Amino acid sequence: MICYVDDDLDSDRLIQQAAAHSHRLLSPRSIGTAGIHDALHFLAATREGVPILTRNASDFDALHKFAIGIGGQHEGLIIVYNEDNRAKNMNAGQIVRALSRLESMNVPLRNQLVALNHYR
Repeated sequence: MICYVDDDLDSDRLIQQAAAHSHRLLSPRSIGTAGIHDALHFLAATREGVPILTRNASDFDALHKFAIGIGGQHEGLIIVYNEDNRAKNMNAGQIVRALSRLESMNVPLRNQLVALNHYR
């Protein structure tokens, strides 16, 4: 699976672990989009033709609703939700395993917001 990673999940550890499991994560650092506004990350992922992977649920939920509401399209939003108990938050390994499960289940992503936590 190829995903664009939002700044909040952009880490060498996650990218390397994902690569070890045949996933390719596009880092904002590597394509010159680090630190830009979330709407521009959303646009960059859409232009790349790949879903975006983020922990920033509230902003990207709003962007998803906006895009769909005006008749637009996107390649999918994969949200890693933070838990009330921080000890239960997904780490890099859990995120990679969940991406593999999501991919193996052929879940349609185009124009969808998917909670990655459900694929632990």
